[in-house]
Amino acid sequence: WSLLDTGSGALVAHEPDNSLLEMTFSSTPSGGIARATSFRPHHYTPGNSLFAAITFNFFDQVTDCVKYAGLWSFDTVTNEHGIRFEATGTDLQWRLDSDTDAPDSLVTQDQWNVDKLDGTGPSGITLDISTVQIAVIDMQALYVGRVRVGFNIGGMAVICHEFNHANTVQYPYINNASLSVTCGMECTGTVTTEMNFICAAVKDEGDGGTG
Repeated sequence: WSLLDTGSGALVAHEPDNSLLEMTFSSTPSGGIARATSFRPHHYTPGNSLFAAITFNFFDQVTDCVKYAGLWSFDTVTNEHGIRFEATGTDLQWRLDSDTDAPDSLVTQDQWNVDKLDGTGPSGITLDISTVQIAVIDMQALYVGRVRVGFNIGGMAVICHEFNHANTVQYPYINNASLSVTCGMECTGTVTTEMNFICAAVKDEGDGGTG
């Protein structure tokens, strides 16, 4: 794992008793980062779905701070791309950022098109980010395919949103579907908060696991 903590009071530390990485901001000013990214990108195989399960606890939502977990790569400072779940000071949301001419997608909880996980959806479940969560991402890449996102709750994958691209957009929705697991948080103001990154698994749903 590549660990990054930038800014006064930002820290990423292994907590062996609970088998996790603890990420903290302690009066960390704007520009602070606490993040873990897998060195190894998990390789997409054409024709096979790429499935990821990522466990974490955001604990809370904080003004001037975004917490995230997903399949996300940082090619350069200005070229980030992938799929991740985010908690901001006001919203829970899924983000799909492309590095092609296709538009990026950001859907807040009230826009999730399968199950809003607010107690009113098909599952009847209300998402509680103050507890541990298992985020799931099911990517039919083919670069114009479907991406399903959600959470594993009660031993079942509860899909909350589908990003559909075939017959919808004009360009591939992503340039490279081989992505790293990334968990972390960034702040745009002085922030004190924490989150935990616990574990991750990524599988090629065609010929075995990739990590």
